[in-house]
Amino acid sequence: MSVGAFDVLKNSEIFSSLSDALADISLAVGTTSGQQRDLSPLPLKRLLPDLVACARSSRCAIVFGDEVNGLPTEDLLRCHHIVTIPTNPDFAALNMAQAVGIAVYSFFDQMNSDSAGTGELVTYSGGKQDDKIFEQLDTLLLHSDFSRTYNRTKILKEFRSFYQRAHPTERESSLLLGALLKLNQKIQN
Repeated sequence: MSVGAFDVLKNSEIFSSLSDALADISLAVGTTSGQQRDLSPLPLKRLLPDLVACARSSRCAIVFGDEVNGLPTEDLLRCHHIVTIPTNPDFAALNMAQAVGIAVYSFFDQMNSDSAGTGELVTYSGGKQDDKIFEQLDTLLLHSDFSRTYNRTKILKEFRSFYQRAHPTERESSLLLGALLKLNQKIQN
C-alpha cells in the first residue's frame, strides 16, 4: 500500500452496483483498452481538460474494470465518456494498477497546469438525477408508442449516450425532468 493511502482505503465506500456508485457523480469516465468493442474510446489526454473543469465544481469518477475482462459494455454505456490509454499495439491492455496510476497522475498534472482552472464553475447533473430522467423518458416513450419491448433497451441506451455527451448542468437536467414528469402526468390523465 502507498504511503498515506490507509486513510483513503479506510474512508472508501462499497456499492452494490455501478448505478449506486455514480448516483452523485456528474461526469463518469469509463476506461477500456478498446479491443473488441462497438464503442470508440477517446485518448485519455483529450478528455482531461473537461474532467478537470468538471472536478472543480462537481464530483467526477474514472471507472476501471477488472484486469481479465475490463468493464462490461453495459457499464461503459453508463459512463459519459469512454477513454483509453494509448499503448504499444502488441500489449494493448495495461494492468489495473498501471492504468490507475497513469490516469490519476495525468489528471493531477492537468489540474496543476497553467491552463487549468480558467472559466466559470458549473454544477453538472448527477447520476441519480440522470437515472430519474431516464425512468421518466422510458415511461413517456412507452405510453406514446415510440418504443416497443423489442427495441426499448437499445433506444434508451442511444438516448442516454446522446444526453451524456451533451453534459447538462444541474439546472438543465432539472428542467428536463420537470418537463418529462409533466408530460407523463398529461398522458396518464
